[in-house]
Amino acid sequence: MGSEASTERDMVCRWVDTWRRAGTELEAIRRQDADAASAHEAVRQIFEGMDSLLVAPAPATSGLVEQQMWFSRIRARAESRSADGRESSE
Repeated sequence: MGSEASTERDMVCRWVDTWRRAGTELEAIRRQDADAASAHEAVRQIFEGMDSLLVAPAPATSGLVEQQMWFSRIRARAESRSADGRESSE
């Protein structure tokens, strides 16, 4: 049992050491890329593929006129029902 635990601990230590070294190298690459990129290029890369979101047309209306139209129809229908005696008044 002790040998298995030792082997597992060694593997974990190697794994951590590998990622520690890789992290240092990846950070150096990231810094190099950041220094080499212009601001315009960086923005382009960040928003790449989002063109449709950035240039989406504004809605023609806020929808308030359409909402008021529906309320008017509902009100007219309710008034006609109460005039016909279909609904009981409260």
